[in-house]
Amino acid sequence: YSPEILTQTTYFRRQESCSGGCGVVYSNTITINVYNDLNAGLIGNDQDICYGVTPTNLIGELASGSNGNYVYQWEQSTNGISWNSIPNGKSQNFQPGVLYQTTFFRRSVTSPPDAAKKYSNEIIITVKDPLTAGVIGNAQTICYGSAPITLVGSGPTGGMENYLYQWYSSENGVDWTALALETNDIYTPARLTKDTYFKRSVTSGICGSKESNTVKIIVLPDIAPGAVGHDQTICFNTKPVQLNGENPSGGTGTYQYKWQKSINRDSFEDIPLASNGYYLPEQLTQTTFFRRSVTSGSCGTKYSDPIQVTVLDDLNPGTIFTQKSTICYDSIPVAFLGTLPTGGTGNYQFKWIASENGVTWSDAPFATEQNYQEKGKLTKNTYYKRLTTSDHCGTKESNVLSISVLDRLFPPEVNIAPSYCRGSNISFTPKNFNQKLIYVWNIEGSESVFDSFSVEGLDKSFSFSIYSSYDSICRSNSSTYNVK
Repeated sequence: YSPEILTQTTYFRRQESCSGGCGVVYSNTITINVYNDLNAGLIGNDQDICYGVTPTNLIGELASGSNGNYVYQWEQSTNGISWNSIPNGKSQNFQPGVLYQTTFFRRSVTSPPDAAKKYSNEIIITVKDPLTAGVIGNAQTICYGSAPITLVGSGPTGGMENYLYQWYSSENGVDWTALALETNDIYTPARLTKDTYFKRSVTSGICGSKESNTVKIIVLPDIAPGAVGHDQTICFNTKPVQLNGENPSGGTGTYQYKWQKSINRDSFEDIPLASNGYYLPEQLTQTTFFRRSVTSGSCGTKYSDPIQVTVLDDLNPGTIFTQKSTICYDSIPVAFLGTLPTGGTGNYQFKWIASENGVTWSDAPFATEQNYQEKGKLTKNTYYKRLTTSDHCGTKESNVLSISVLDRLFPPEVNIAPSYCRGSNISFTPKNFNQKLIYVWNIEGSESVFDSFSVEGLDKSFSFSIYSSYDSICRSNSSTYNVK
């Protein structure tokens, strides 16, 4: 007899009988013990682990059923389909090694001599992708004192996918400082005045932290516009020396220039067509300030310190005059006086010049002072002026001083007869009578002014003298006559 499949302990015996009523007999009884079904037991739960770490120990339940004699074999698979026995996985529990990919585990149990094999549940140990911090952008070159563009890059990957951020900065790429409150995935740096490095760390739970690439922000040097020379002092209506500006530095390294001027150092205006590194100003008549703007691309514009070109006041040679501009023939004029000059450097040199026609001039002798006293007697009209020189500011002429010399006066002549009859009526008149002159008659010691004089009834001899004069300024010699 071949029993059917059994699921519980069962007893068997064989019954024998014969025909004809001989009765029934039984064989011995045999027992077929049926063990409980073999149960491989559970081996724990799925796990999520970080790339390159060791999972927690796989704790398996004791197998049960069968005859109590168990043989374990751990198996692994990378796809849950094809399984491989683990050589050292023959214990109830199993400690996997470091994993770099998601792996399935199960445990088989046999109970010799029964060849039947049972399997535990399958667990999956999910290995997360390696944590990468992402890229935070590329190096930038910015102008001094400006802000970089926002550092935005690719997001992190891997890990437990729950990310915490922290931004760091460094001035040398070696020593790093965590930036307070900068815990977002992007970062906008403040304005920078020196080269600065930035990086971002990404933390993903138990998978730890990884750092992004390092981005260097290169800060161009601040624009130094360069000096444009030194202050100058020039004479009125002259040109300053050329303003030669120093080469600028900083910024992008390329520069555009523009010159500006101001009369008050506050409000500057552009000078048309003045776009070179140097500038030669035009003639100036007032104190002026100059500066140069230097523009370097996107780095903006800086201005040099202004220089001052001080324009001295225009040289005013002053006025010359005298207390008496009409003099007698062959006499010396009174002193010529001159007011002090103004303007120029304030240092003055004088020279007096004279002319008899107002056209052709010559130096007056020893005439180098502010005032002048003519030493020679004049016999004709003469013109004078004073030249004033103020160092390098040139020479200016004063007004012209005209000295009028009156005509030379000769002793008047009077027509007189050699003798006269007693009782005659006679009249005396100067020859060539000149109405511009006055005639002074001295008759027997008594002076009177007459154009002519008469005697009625001449009764005695007498003498008289006469001289002529210009308004009592100057006079001729006297002529003396005897009347008989």
